[in-house]
Amino acid sequence: MLRHFHVFFNVCIYFYNISIDFLKGSIFLSISRLFQMVSFFLPIKVLILASSGNDQRYSSLLTDHFSLEQYILLFSFMVPCAYIIYLVFGIMHRRCLDSSTEIIVKNKHVNTHFKSKGSSVVKLHNHIAKALSEVLLVVITTLTIFIFDPLTMLLIFLMFISLLNRIINKTVSLKDEERIGALKLHRRQYIEYFSSIGFIAIFALLVVQIMYLDQGILTAVFILLVSRMLFQAMQRYAIEAIYIEALKN
Repeated sequence: MLRHFHVFFNVCIYFYNISIDFLKGSIFLSISRLFQMVSFFLPIKVLILASSGNDQRYSSLLTDHFSLEQYILLFSFMVPCAYIIYLVFGIMHRRCLDSSTEIIVKNKHVNTHFKSKGSSVVKLHNHIAKALSEVLLVVITTLTIFIFDPLTMLLIFLMFISLLNRIINKTVSLKDEERIGALKLHRRQYIEYFSSIGFIAIFALLVVQIMYLDQGILTAVFILLVSRMLFQAMQRYAIEAIYIEALKN
């Protein structure tokens, strides 16, 4: 896996040196995906607050300046705002990548790492940009979980690294017609199923924390959604890694 990331980051630097729009496009895509998750979480939070009434578990939200109804209105207003931010950054991502691609086509760049040129460089550029956005999303996600629960973040991160290492080592170098294990899984199936294992494990961990460690339900739901985003990022990255590896040949 280390060799894979060594090549990956070298190619990222190569495209960054061609155009900073490559990096900007990847950052904008990761931010867009983050706010997509926020736009899903906020309605759930509003529904939980609206159904809580005077439940003491949510009394810490109330202050002398804001009532429960005002909090509900505030979070309800934030839902379309988060969705608009998700759309805006998605559009900015595409414009930046189009700009970077135009420079590559115009100057007929050749990538020495993959010995590719022409349309192959453009394809490599697009796949690397998407993969980099997933790496950035993983960084943002782990930092977000750390703010709410450092110990849970550590457990999630260790599980993530373990699963990613196994997935990369098992799938990236395989040919499309080859199958994995006794179940004869296609490599895309393998990626999807192992990514799901991580999410289910985090769900079980949060259930235990809620039942025995007095974990707040809102925090648990947020961590669960962020974790889902984390393992989806891993799944998308692994698929992009397959495309990137194919362009080597």
